[in-house]
Amino acid sequence: MAGIQIVGNVNNTTAAEVEVNTKAVRTVIRPDDYGSLGIYAVGGASGTMAAALAAATDIFQFRWTSTTNFALIKLVSISIGDVVAMTTAQAGAVSLFKATSWTADGSGGTTLTPAAGQNKLRTSMGSTLVGAIRISSTAALTAGTKTLDTTALSEIAFGINTGAGA
Repeated sequence: MAGIQIVGNVNNTTAAEVEVNTKAVRTVIRPDDYGSLGIYAVGGASGTMAAALAAATDIFQFRWTSTTNFALIKLVSISIGDVVAMTTAQAGAVSLFKATSWTADGSGGTTLTPAAGQNKLRTSMGSTLVGAIRISSTAALTAGTKTLDTTALSEIAFGINTGAGA
């Protein structure tokens, strides 16, 4: 029985090389093949927000509206801190939920939706198909009309002590 060979695309006939001792395949890390659209990045900062936001408050919204292409989100990050001393230590959590049946965007905050041709990582890439991106400024965003999954995709819990800048 012949061994299986892993070969690149139709223009490349070189088989993958396997290490003798570990049997590990040698690979070269490259940028993602982004197809006909592209790879995009967006960042934003909110203003100072109330210490006690209501539970299930929207502070960031990302809405993908294309029905023929999908968005592959590779990283979502958040940083939280206090700017003034608290009278008592606080505990909090931030959760990331997938929303479906989204028919109306939320409002408030700052719109981060890229304009045509912006936020792409190469100028030769196509414009993003993102529908809307919004971040709170100094208050929670209105929810809009959507259905959230019951279980978060990710969640971080944190504590803030009584010193400013924690």
